[in-house]
Amino acid sequence: MSSLRVKTINGEFATGEYAECLDQDIVAWGEVWNFPLNKTIPIPDHYPALGACADFMKKNTSLYCRLTGLASRSGADLYNRDISDKRCRNVHGYLVVHHDVAPEQFVHSSGSIFLALGEEAWKILGVSDGKVSEKDRHRAVVMTVWKHNHPSTLQQMKVLKRIIQWDARY
Repeated sequence: MSSLRVKTINGEFATGEYAECLDQDIVAWGEVWNFPLNKTIPIPDHYPALGACADFMKKNTSLYCRLTGLASRSGADLYNRDISDKRCRNVHGYLVVHHDVAPEQFVHSSGSIFLALGEEAWKILGVSDGKVSEKDRHRAVVMTVWKHNHPSTLQQMKVLKRIIQWDARY
C-alpha cells in the first residue's frame, strides 16, 4: 500500500501505525481541509493536500473513504449541519471531478456518501466548549480511510472522537 505524508497548515494526513492506533480498520486519516468562517470553499493553501489525498485514494482503489463535515459551535445547529453538508459536498466533488477519484470509494454500505455534523455532535462526542469553539481547524472536513465500506456508526464516532480530542489539545 502506498504511504502518504501531506504537510498542511494544521498537521498532516496520517497513515500506517499512527492511523491504525485509532481503529484496527483505519488505514489513514486527515483533518486537512479547513474553511473560513461561514464559507464552504476550502482555504486555498489546502488544495495541494486534497490532490495528494486523491492520489493516495487512486493508488489504493480497494479502500473506502469517509468524509465527515465539522462546523464551529457558534450559530444554530441546523445552520451548522447545513454548512457541514455543503463543505462535504465541495470536498467530495473536488476529489471526484477534479482528481478522478472513483465515486464508489465514498459510498458506505448504507448508501450514504458522507456525514455532516452540527453542534449536537460536539455534545455527543463529549468535547467541551472551551476547547473547540472557533478555531479554524474545527471548521473542517475530516477524511478517514477504511479497509472496508461498512464501519458502524459507533465505530466511526469513536474514531472521530479520538481525532477531535487529539486535535483539541493543540
